Amino acid sequence: MYILLMLATTRSDQILPESPTLKFIGLALATWGVIFLKLSFKQYSIREFLGVAKANQFQQLAVNGILKQVRHPIYTGTILIVFGFFLFNPKILNLVTLMCVIVYILIGIQLEEQKLEMEYGEDYRKYKANVPMLIPKFRIQKKN
Repeated sequence: MYILLMLATTRSDQILPESPTLKFIGLALATWGVIFLKLSFKQYSIREFLGVAKANQFQQLAVNGILKQVRHPIYTGTILIVFGFFLFNPKILNLVTLMCVIVYILIGIQLEEQKLEMEYGEDYRKYKANVPMLIPKFRIQKKN
């Protein structure tokens, strides 16, 4: 939140003209980002995530809840929030921040997935083959 506040108050040139439509889309994306984060943290121990509690070494691979839809929902939520903020306030500085966040997350995903494959082996490889990395697949269910 501090970073977003700093970005909002730092002078930078506009890239796109201000538009109520862009502001609405930006707020909608950021809202979905917050929802993704909220759903994500239901699957994890907050204490372990923050590093104040030691993770269970022999924990099973978590694939419930939002983790059935995407492998990295925290990163998806973060990207949605930062992208939404950029659309809400389309300045050069916010675009640079968005690009830096995306690059950082993509590198982080590669490192995290290497670790998860070492830890969970074939279980993670199967999960990885069936569940998208960041963008959920929208499936239309047929009624019988």
